[in-house]
Amino acid sequence: MRIAPWIFLASVLSSTAALAWGGDNHRIVCGIAWEETTPAARARMAEILGQDGRDAFAESCLWADAYRDEGHRETEGWHYVNVPPGATAIDIGRDCKEPASCALMQIARTTNVLKGKAPLGEKAMALKFLAHIAGDIHQPLHAGHAEDRRGGTFKGTFLGQAYDFHWLWDDGLTTALHRPWREVANELRD
Repeated sequence: MRIAPWIFLASVLSSTAALAWGGDNHRIVCGIAWEETTPAARARMAEILGQDGRDAFAESCLWADAYRDEGHRETEGWHYVNVPPGATAIDIGRDCKEPASCALMQIARTTNVLKGKAPLGEKAMALKFLAHIAGDIHQPLHAGHAEDRRGGTFKGTFLGQAYDFHWLWDDGLTTALHRPWREVANELRD
Protein backbone atom coordinates (compact mmCIF):
# COMPACT_ATOMS: atom_id res chain seq x y z
CA MET A 1 0.00 0.00 0.00
CA ARG A 2 1.37 3.42 -0.96
CA ILE A 3 0.13 6.80 0.19
CA ALA A 4 0.73 9.57 -2.32
CA PRO A 5 2.69 12.40 -0.73
CA TRP A 6 0.16 15.04 -1.76
CA ILE A 7 -2.68 13.09 -0.09
CA PHE A 8 -0.61 12.69 3.07
CA LEU A 9 0.39 16.36 3.05
CA ALA A 10 -3.22 17.45 2.47
CA SER A 11 -4.39 15.40 5.45
CA VAL A 12 -1.68 16.91 7.63
CA LEU A 13 -2.37 20.48 6.56
CA SER A 14 -6.15 20.14 6.78
CA SER A 15 -6.10 19.59 10.53
CA THR A 16 -6.82 22.82 12.40
CA ALA A 17 -5.28 21.24 15.47
CA ALA A 18 -1.98 20.48 13.77
CA LEU A 19 0.33 23.00 15.33
CA ALA A 20 2.45 21.13 17.84
CA TRP A 21 2.42 18.07 20.06
CA GLY A 22 4.19 18.25 23.40
CA GLY A 23 2.31 17.98 26.71
CA ASP A 24 -0.02 20.95 26.38
CA ASN A 25 -0.11 20.46 22.64
CA HIS A 26 -1.47 16.92 22.99
CA ARG A 27 -4.03 18.37 25.39
CA ILE A 28 -5.01 20.97 22.76
CA VAL A 29 -5.38 18.35 20.02
CA CYS A 30 -7.39 16.03 22.24
CA GLY A 31 -9.47 18.83 23.76
CA ILE A 32 -10.51 19.83 20.25
CA ALA A 33 -11.12 16.20 19.30
CA TRP A 34 -13.41 15.78 22.34
CA GLU A 35 -15.48 18.80 21.33
CA GLU A 36 -15.68 17.64 17.70
CA THR A 37 -17.11 14.21 18.53
CA THR A 38 -20.80 13.47 18.87
CA PRO A 39 -22.39 13.23 22.33
CA ALA A 40 -22.81 9.47 21.79
CA ALA A 41 -19.12 9.07 20.92
CA ARG A 42 -18.13 11.14 23.96
CA ALA A 43 -20.28 8.95 26.19
CA ARG A 44 -18.65 5.81 24.78
CA MET A 45 -15.15 7.29 25.19
CA ALA A 46 -15.97 8.22 28.80
CA GLU A 47 -17.27 4.69 29.43
CA ILE A 48 -14.13 3.09 27.97
CA LEU A 49 -11.75 5.36 29.88
CA GLY A 50 -13.74 5.39 33.12
CA GLN A 51 -13.66 9.18 33.17
CA ASP A 52 -15.69 11.95 31.64
CA GLY A 53 -15.15 15.38 30.19
CA ARG A 54 -12.80 17.20 27.89
CA ASP A 55 -10.09 17.80 30.50
CA ALA A 56 -9.96 14.14 31.52
CA PHE A 57 -9.79 13.02 27.89
CA ALA A 58 -7.09 15.60 27.16
CA GLU A 59 -5.01 14.31 30.09
CA SER A 60 -5.39 10.72 28.88
CA CYS A 61 -3.72 11.77 25.63
CA LEU A 62 -0.39 12.13 27.45
CA TRP A 63 -0.44 8.51 28.59
CA ALA A 64 1.19 6.96 25.47
CA ASP A 65 4.40 8.98 25.89
CA ALA A 66 4.56 8.17 29.62
CA TYR A 67 3.93 4.47 28.89
CA ARG A 68 6.77 4.44 26.34
CA ASP A 69 9.12 6.32 28.69
CA GLU A 70 8.33 4.01 31.64
CA GLY A 71 9.98 1.03 29.98
CA HIS A 72 7.78 0.15 27.03
CA ARG A 73 10.31 1.11 24.37
CA GLU A 74 8.67 -1.34 21.97
CA THR A 75 6.06 1.38 21.41
CA GLU A 76 8.62 4.01 20.32
CA GLY A 77 8.08 3.43 16.59
CA TRP A 78 4.32 3.71 16.98
CA HIS A 79 4.53 7.51 17.22
CA TYR A 80 5.88 8.28 13.74
CA VAL A 81 6.67 6.92 10.29
CA ASN A 82 10.12 7.05 8.72
CA VAL A 83 10.75 6.80 4.99
CA PRO A 84 14.13 6.17 3.36
CA PRO A 85 16.08 8.97 1.64
CA GLY A 86 14.63 9.78 -1.75
CA ALA A 87 11.21 8.29 -0.96
CA THR A 88 8.31 10.27 -2.37
CA ALA A 89 5.56 8.29 -0.64
CA ILE A 90 4.92 6.16 2.39
CA ASP A 91 5.01 2.45 1.60
CA ILE A 92 3.36 0.51 4.43
CA GLY A 93 5.23 -2.71 3.56
CA ARG A 94 8.57 -0.95 3.55
CA ASP A 95 8.11 1.73 6.21
CA CYS A 96 5.93 0.02 8.80
CA LYS A 97 7.55 -3.38 9.35
CA GLU A 98 7.16 -5.26 12.59
CA PRO A 99 8.27 -5.28 15.33
CA ALA A 100 8.62 -1.47 15.42
CA SER A 101 5.68 -0.82 13.08
CA CYS A 102 4.67 2.84 12.62
CA ALA A 103 1.95 5.33 13.52
CA LEU A 104 -0.23 4.41 10.53
CA MET A 105 -0.28 0.71 11.43
CA GLN A 106 -0.98 1.49 15.07
CA ILE A 107 -3.91 3.72 14.15
CA ALA A 108 -5.37 0.79 12.20
CA ARG A 109 -4.58 -1.70 15.00
CA THR A 110 -6.07 0.41 17.80
CA THR A 111 -9.15 1.18 15.72
CA ASN A 112 -9.69 -2.56 15.24
CA VAL A 113 -9.34 -3.17 18.98
CA LEU A 114 -11.97 -0.51 19.65
CA LYS A 115 -14.35 -2.03 17.08
CA GLY A 116 -13.84 -5.56 18.39
CA LYS A 117 -14.80 -7.45 21.51
CA ALA A 118 -11.63 -6.81 23.54
CA PRO A 119 -11.92 -6.39 27.32
CA LEU A 120 -12.56 -2.85 28.56
CA GLY A 121 -8.99 -2.41 29.84
CA GLU A 122 -7.57 -3.30 26.42
CA LYS A 123 -9.99 -0.88 24.76
CA ALA A 124 -8.94 1.89 27.16
CA MET A 125 -5.31 1.33 26.28
CA ALA A 126 -6.18 1.31 22.56
CA LEU A 127 -8.20 4.54 22.83
CA LYS A 128 -5.37 6.32 24.67
CA PHE A 129 -2.87 5.18 22.05
CA LEU A 130 -5.21 6.10 19.18
CA ALA A 131 -5.89 9.61 20.47
CA HIS A 132 -2.20 10.25 21.12
CA ILE A 133 -0.87 8.78 17.89
CA ALA A 134 -3.51 10.54 15.77
CA GLY A 135 -2.11 13.76 17.22
CA ASP A 136 1.47 12.64 16.65
CA ILE A 137 0.94 11.81 12.99
CA HIS A 138 -0.41 15.31 12.39
CA GLN A 139 2.86 16.78 13.65
CA PRO A 140 4.72 17.32 10.38
CA LEU A 141 8.02 16.09 11.78
CA HIS A 142 6.55 12.72 12.78
CA ALA A 143 6.68 11.65 9.13
CA GLY A 144 10.04 11.97 7.43
CA HIS A 145 13.52 10.59 6.99
CA ALA A 146 15.03 8.62 9.87
CA GLU A 147 18.38 10.42 9.66
CA ASP A 148 16.65 13.75 10.39
CA ARG A 149 15.51 12.31 13.76
CA ARG A 150 12.11 13.99 13.27
CA GLY A 151 13.77 17.41 13.13
CA GLY A 152 16.16 16.74 16.01
CA THR A 153 19.22 17.25 13.82
CA PHE A 154 18.27 20.82 12.89
CA LYS A 155 19.44 23.35 15.50
CA GLY A 156 18.77 27.03 16.00
CA THR A 157 17.52 29.62 18.49
CA PHE A 158 13.98 30.69 19.21
CA LEU A 159 13.28 33.69 21.44
CA GLY A 160 16.89 33.52 22.61
CA GLN A 161 16.75 29.83 23.55
CA ALA A 162 18.73 27.07 21.83
CA TYR A 163 16.45 24.44 20.31
CA ASP A 164 16.19 21.65 17.84
CA PHE A 165 13.39 21.85 15.32
CA HIS A 166 11.49 18.90 16.81
CA TRP A 167 11.35 20.58 20.23
CA LEU A 168 10.18 23.80 18.57
CA TRP A 169 7.22 21.97 17.01
CA ASP A 170 6.53 19.76 20.04
CA ASP A 171 6.67 22.39 22.77
CA GLY A 172 8.39 25.65 21.87
CA LEU A 173 5.72 27.37 19.82
CA THR A 174 2.87 26.94 22.29
CA THR A 175 5.13 27.43 25.32
CA ALA A 176 6.01 30.83 23.87
CA LEU A 177 2.30 31.76 23.89
CA HIS A 178 2.21 31.64 27.73
CA ARG A 179 -1.48 30.73 27.58
CA PRO A 180 -3.45 27.86 29.11
CA TRP A 181 -4.05 24.97 26.72
CA ARG A 182 -7.84 25.23 27.16
CA GLU A 183 -7.80 28.81 25.91
CA VAL A 184 -5.72 27.87 22.85
CA ALA A 185 -7.99 24.89 22.08
CA ASN A 186 -11.11 27.05 22.34
CA GLU A 187 -9.61 29.70 20.07
CA LEU A 188 -8.63 27.12 17.44
CA ARG A 189 -12.17 25.76 17.38
CA ASP A 190 -13.67 29.21 16.73
